[in-house]
Amino acid sequence: MTAGTNPATPAQLRLGIGVAVSLAIILLALAVTVALMGGRDPEVAGSFFLTFLALLLLSGAAVGVARLVHGDDPETADLAAGRATTRRLFGAIALLGVLLTVFLAILTPFPYLLAAVLPLVMVVVLARGALTRTEPA
Repeated sequence: MTAGTNPATPAQLRLGIGVAVSLAIILLALAVTVALMGGRDPEVAGSFFLTFLALLLLSGAAVGVARLVHGDDPETADLAAGRATTRRLFGAIALLGVLLTVFLAILTPFPYLLAAVLPLVMVVVLARGALTRTEPA
């Protein structure tokens, strides 16, 4: 840790994870509601942006979970186990993102379907992080 920085306490991490997961669930529910109620309207494309934001929040929560479970002090933390936990969580979030994006794509008319690129970019980043097997030198 650098001088002058205060590491997050476990209570702060739990609070942050809880807030991030709660907001992500709200955003995903709103995305599905917009897609279902919007019919074939162009506004349905906004559900992809909401999905992107939810995936972003969930990825931050995944990092927080790994820090909470395995510690965040570089000298005492189990870094390999933390990386493995993060990879698994990123893979689960990427799978959720793909399933939700496919569901929303079915409900969205063609020209507005191109907005599906937003959550798919996040899915690719998360999947790439989940599939990376780099070991420290």
